[in-house]
This record gives sequence, C-alpha cells and structure tokens, in this order.
Amino acid sequence: MAQFTDNFNAVKAKIRKVCDSAVSETASNIAETAAILAPKETGYLASHIETQKTGFAEEVVGTNTPYASYQEFGTIYQSGTPFLLPAFLRHKDDLPSKISEKV
Repeated sequence: MAQFTDNFNAVKAKIRKVCDSAVSETASNIAETAAILAPKETGYLASHIETQKTGFAEEVVGTNTPYASYQEFGTIYQSGTPFLLPAFLRHKDDLPSKISEKV
C-alpha cells in the first residue's frame, strides 16, 4: 500500500507541475499576442502587458495602464481597438494540447 501511495503522490505532483507550467506558457503566449495587437501610438500600452500568477494553474493577463480599458472597449467618442480579448481567443484552445504534450 505504501508503494501505491508513493506512486500516486508522484503522479499527482507531476500533473500539478505540468498543469501549472502549461497555464504559465499559455498566459505568456496570450500576453505576447496582446502586445502585438495593442495600439502603438507610443508603445507604452504594449510594453506594459504582463502576466501574474494568482494561484495553482491560475494566471491573469492584463495591464495597469489607466487607458487600457478605453483602448479595449472604446468610449462614447471612439470605438475600441481590442487587444486582450482577441489574444485570449487566439490561445484559449492551446491549453489542453500543451498539457498533453507535457504529460
């Protein structure tokens, strides 16, 4: 029974590591694509898109640039130039294959 428990714990640890790594890699890809898609009048917005790990297999991609939401969604005066949502949509289906590759 001890051998089974050891093997189970090793597999569990491997799966956690693989999932965490795949989420990190996918989040980085989303951030890179968002930076490419972001409007670049000065380049400030594109250079301030980042990822932040918030938990196990959990990351947030975004920016603290004050005007990012105006660029993403627009205002009553101008239409938006989405960059985060298109980046997410481009990479959201990559995660299962990344996990499969790493297992």
